[in-house]
Amino acid sequence: MNSLILMSALCWSALFSVASAAAENCFECHAEVLEKAGRHEAAVFGCDSCHAGHEGNSGRPANLLAPVNDLCFQCHDASLIMTECHPGPGKKDCSHPIFGHPVSGPKDPLYPQKEFSCASCHNPHSAQMENLFRYDYSEGSAYQGNFCAVCHWDYAFPGDRPTPPWAIQKKLFKIR
Repeated sequence: MNSLILMSALCWSALFSVASAAAENCFECHAEVLEKAGRHEAAVFGCDSCHAGHEGNSGRPANLLAPVNDLCFQCHDASLIMTECHPGPGKKDCSHPIFGHPVSGPKDPLYPQKEFSCASCHNPHSAQMENLFRYDYSEGSAYQGNFCAVCHWDYAFPGDRPTPPWAIQKKLFKIR
């Protein structure tokens, strides 16, 4: 029995070291993936868990092997995601839960040129905010500590909306 456990541990260890070595090649050019504090645990399986790499051509953005949500739901249970309760920032209960919030759709509210998916809110690689949340909603940010205001600005703060992240990104790419 002990030898079976030892053999299993060695096999898993070898698998992770191969995936890690393959990912190291990716990070030679894609170092920005590692720049943020919070990293996605799936990275232990290697980039090729989700991406075809340069040698393949999936025909999808970022050379993904499948649609974004299909990749996410390989590890994350979609039925749990749709029933989770996330209390708003500064709240201890779910007086305004987001369970049942859609996780897919034809148009991302912040990036109208993309479809809405898990990656609309979460960075699948790394992020500064907890739960790999893509946008900074901390106190002092444009969203003033209000998680929901990132997309639902008009409900939280009637008036002028800060420049959405996609508009800033477009300006940066035009400058370069």
